[in-house]
Amino acid sequence: MKSLKMNFKILLVPIVAVSAILTSCNKDLESFAELTTPPVVPPTGITMAAYLDGDANYSLFDTALKATGLHAAIFSQPGAYTVYAPSNTAIKTVLGALFSIPGGSPDAVYEGALKNPAFKSTLTSIVLYHIMVTKQPVANFSTVFPNKSYSSALPLDPVVPFRMNLFPSARTGVNYVNNIPITAPDLFSGSNGVIHGIPAMLLPASGTLKTTIAGESSLSYFRAAVARADSGSVGLSKFDSLLNYAPTNMTVLAPNDNAFKALIYNLVYGKVFLATGDATIANAQANGAVAAGPAFLGTNNVTTELVKGIVAYHLLASLTTDTKTPYQPNIRAFSVNFSATPSFIKTLVNNGVPVHPGVMVQPTFTGPVVSSLKFSGLGTFPPGGTAFSDPPASALISPTTGSLDRTGVNGVYYVIDKVLLPQ
Repeated sequence: MKSLKMNFKILLVPIVAVSAILTSCNKDLESFAELTTPPVVPPTGITMAAYLDGDANYSLFDTALKATGLHAAIFSQPGAYTVYAPSNTAIKTVLGALFSIPGGSPDAVYEGALKNPAFKSTLTSIVLYHIMVTKQPVANFSTVFPNKSYSSALPLDPVVPFRMNLFPSARTGVNYVNNIPITAPDLFSGSNGVIHGIPAMLLPASGTLKTTIAGESSLSYFRAAVARADSGSVGLSKFDSLLNYAPTNMTVLAPNDNAFKALIYNLVYGKVFLATGDATIANAQANGAVAAGPAFLGTNNVTTELVKGIVAYHLLASLTTDTKTPYQPNIRAFSVNFSATPSFIKTLVNNGVPVHPGVMVQPTFTGPVVSSLKFSGLGTFPPGGTAFSDPPASALISPTTGSLDRTGVNGVYYVIDKVLLPQ
């Protein structure tokens, strides 16, 4: 790497001014709601428990409620809840995967799995995540972006007075909770709440974005970029701290290792070829930079400000009233929440460059679900390409790659195949 240091010590200049991008992010972060007790609502009809007792399409959910004790503790009691009830098919799909139950097995087999004492703790957490501690018919769902969060009945931590969030939303012709379309809106409204039917189970995340991303073998360069960007920063001014800060909501675009390798190769190749006019030398130097692995991002061949600018451009943000860092990473955007019309979303780069348009997002819907999602940066690489339409400038991901709507308790992340450049 010595020759690289000599030739490329000032190879990469800052893409944007980033001194003010993330000086402090400990204000105005959208947080998990504190634990509250739903108000007691006078009876105006039968309870949710009584309704579910008589609906054969949700009999397994009813079994789950009774197995966990929630049928009596919540569903039979006064209150004002919103419940997302997974269909029998949805529950069978999850139980089949967890317990290796063959498809087509009798309902009694699935009921036995739900009643398994060893599964009770996990099942209780899952069921609690299907309950919002406020009553919201779909007519009350927000149609704006970013989404409004609501507290679920699932505590974030036994000793911390916060609950995990759910994100109901309404779009033209369809309603969602998180990224799950609601197939039976307002299925029931009674004395203690409203029930919406859903075709899949809501599975709560088990770790923060930091811990979840740490388990992704294809994101080693992204983790190295975060570490370099955090040089000299402390507290929630560090990206690493934000990714591990449970009481917030974030959307992170995480370029995979091949994306960073392509960026490093092309940057080094372009610089060397410009200086020498020799393609062989340029190729050798570029391959050497890639061979250095994620450690390359920690060398003085790149600047901290440059890497900080790149990382900041991959965290979506919205404008707040904070005067020091007005743009905060307080958006949790599921794929179905983005407009079908290509549109810009601001990022943390806007703290350094307020007029920057942000990242362009373009989902492709197949029915009520997103079949592919494209993020495009303002810049292109190699330089001179056409922004937004040039393939090297965009990241196209799809459910088949498993890259959509990956979640942590504090947000959602997308594994993308290009590093987006702000300019």
